[in-house]
Amino acid sequence: MDLADAPGLSIVHVSRTFRELRRLNILSKKGSTIKVVDRERLAPKRVREQPVTVRR
Repeated sequence: MDLADAPGLSIVHVSRTFRELRRLNILSKKGSTIKVVDRERLAPKRVREQPVTVRR
């Protein structure tokens, strides 16, 4: 499964978004590892403050 498949996005959209986030130094990529470099700029404050619940 591709990363784009989970949320139902196209691989082109995900690729362009990741490329832009890397250009802005929000994400970094080394090999197959993607790292969030600047969490503050990744999401608005109110989104970061909401708890995340994973349901299976």
